[in-house]
Amino acid sequence: TAAHSNGIFPVRSLAARNSLTGCQCCASYCIAAVCCQCCKAERVEFRQADVFELLTELGKSGEKPWDYIILDPPAFTKSGATVENARRGYREINRRAMQILPRGGDLATCSCSHFMTDTLFRAMLADAARDASVQLRQIEARTQSPDHPILWGVPETDYLKFYLFQVV
Repeated sequence: TAAHSNGIFPVRSLAARNSLTGCQCCASYCIAAVCCQCCKAERVEFRQADVFELLTELGKSGEKPWDYIILDPPAFTKSGATVENARRGYREINRRAMQILPRGGDLATCSCSHFMTDTLFRAMLADAARDASVQLRQIEARTQSPDHPILWGVPETDYLKFYLFQVV
């Protein structure tokens, strides 16, 4: 299931290094606590950073420190008038994450804006993968849980898009 961290939470190589690294937003601390319990992580690290800058810096360095990245930003748009700006933001953050993941790495990515439709979100992901020169293998696609039902004819109730990919 997708957790709402309203931040970006890169998870550092759980299997190989038995550790977690979280970035942004206090809700990420809650996710880290759960991950530590499930994965028996021995070390947890948090950074305060502008994630766009952090991903850019890692991309320039050629470093690929994470095997798994979760992108769960707040809604980049709250109106139909700003959808194109939101699309650019989602595309940029996803492209940067895809570029720093090693082949075989996993990317979980979300949008919680109903203005960013699933069709737009999927097209943006395809563009980001092309820009990052990677292929994606879709592992899973989800929407919000049943306690947030989607009412047909009420588009704002269909707001959460969640995808899990492997970079191949």
